[in-house]
Amino acid sequence: MLKSGSSETENLLGSSVENQFLTSQPTVQTLSKTRKPRWSVIFFHLFFKAVAIFFYLFGGFFFNSFALIFVLIILSVSFDFWTVKNVTGRLLVSLRWWNAIEEDGASSWKFESKSANALNDTEMIGSTQPTHDSTLNTQFFWLGSFFSILIWIVFAIFSIIRLKFQWTVVCAVAIILGSFNTWGYIKCSKNSRKQVQDMAKNFLISETFSRVFANTNEK
Repeated sequence: MLKSGSSETENLLGSSVENQFLTSQPTVQTLSKTRKPRWSVIFFHLFFKAVAIFFYLFGGFFFNSFALIFVLIILSVSFDFWTVKNVTGRLLVSLRWWNAIEEDGASSWKFESKSANALNDTEMIGSTQPTHDSTLNTQFFWLGSFFSILIWIVFAIFSIIRLKFQWTVVCAVAIILGSFNTWGYIKCSKNSRKQVQDMAKNFLISETFSRVFANTNEK
């Protein structure tokens, strides 16, 4: 009798897990729906990057002062840093990060993800509203971020070879700002995936055991 009861419980558990997995598929599909590309946001994600590179390559044709070109480039990469951190990251990949100072003086990373928040909100699960951005939004965001850093690294190498160390300083500032922003979003993206996986796992386990106990009580 004990063996038979154990086998029945295992079959019930397996059936419950399978049913829960199947019923959870619409939720996964719902969360993977995409919205149309945000071309205006993509434009501003790339605009200040392009402006900074333009001033680096062609600023000498318009201005005779290195100091003025230096200021224009630094302003451009600073505007780009702010725009990516506070606007385009949130709108293109649904991520947001910031660095906070705790009460004890320690520095800590803070992350927010729209997909994780949606999973955490029980009213959002099963909703028909799209929560993920389109592939184009994501591709433009990450490719724009990485390629701009790569371009500034190439500029820095050539400035060192030509012994134009004042330009190396300009490149270094652009590389540092771009890398810091991109690294923040990489950490945020990893944290978001982990949160979604943990929430989905906890949800499935909770629902599985609740169904097992409900079916057991009915018998």
